[in-house]
Amino acid sequence: ESADMTDETKYVKVKGDIEISATVDVPSNKNIMLVAAEDATIKRAAGFIGSMFTVNGGNLQMAGGSVTDSDGNAIGSGSLTVDGTGDGVTGSIVEVASGNYALIDGTTLTGNTTTGNGGAVNNAAGANVYLQNGTITANSAAAGGAIYSEGTVNIQGTLSVTGNTVTNSF
Repeated sequence: ESADMTDETKYVKVKGDIEISATVDVPSNKNIMLVAAEDATIKRAAGFIGSMFTVNGGNLQMAGGSVTDSDGNAIGSGSLTVDGTGDGVTGSIVEVASGNYALIDGTTLTGNTTTGNGGAVNNAAGANVYLQNGTITANSAAAGGAIYSEGTVNIQGTLSVTGNTVTNSF
């Protein structure tokens, strides 16, 4: 099964190092695909402690590797790393309140240590996460060092999940 991304996809090509200092929100009726035009890293800015990306009814896809648009045109060819490293972090790299999130080949979610749940991904009841290859590594959270989910998680392809830890034991 693949993510229902029926609305027209808006491609956001990223390259180099990008620092974000506020949450990037994907609301209802928005279908966004972050694509590595060449090797790219999205980093958490100093002092920013919330979730880096939130999905509130829309669709968010993160893709590295060889990516083509719906017409078959090449739009990406690098790796995409989202690095949540920071002090006093309370959020995830990606928080899915509702809607869909897809982690696609060539993408790495790494370095987030949070006092909340889901170091890399926090997926709420009724929301959907699609893990279609990619890497989740070196994250830590109160529950779900890599992924905390009360919703649906679909896995296809080869997913690498390593070195993630839980800080609270139940």
